[in-house]
Amino acid sequence: MFNADEILAIAVKIERNAQAFYGRAAETVSAEPIRALFRDLAQWEISHERLFSAMRDKFAAQQAAAAVMDPDGEAAKYLQAIADGEIFAVEQTEADLAAMGDDPANILATAIQREKDSVVFYLAMKEMVPASLGRGDIDKIIAEEMSHVRFLAAKAREL
Repeated sequence: MFNADEILAIAVKIERNAQAFYGRAAETVSAEPIRALFRDLAQWEISHERLFSAMRDKFAAQQAAAAVMDPDGEAAKYLQAIADGEIFAVEQTEADLAAMGDDPANILATAIQREKDSVVFYLAMKEMVPASLGRGDIDKIIAEEMSHVRFLAAKAREL
């Protein structure tokens, strides 16, 4: 069983990993417009991390042990796979970026896939977070992550 605090901790980790990915990507590419894009994306992820951290604080103040309903354990298994490093995993980020070098198109393609993965995670997470804890805030994050996918796809087409 996951409780809401654990789910939110995973979300914070994903956002930190995304920050690291975009920060490292900004250092990897030489084209300044793409560097600026990745720096902006890192800042967006910082705002998401702050939101999830605030949700965790709110949760801790309400009830630290409230369990999330997942009678068959499917959502918990999915979230555990995510917790084990599937989305924006820092170790994979370094290997991926080293292999891609200064290739903005490949970096953007990787970023798009990772943003899509985060959308799927947040959709699953939303079902496990009580409305009183900020399910509506997760909808906002989902919408923003989806806008990241659209934005990155447009940038990739420009290349």
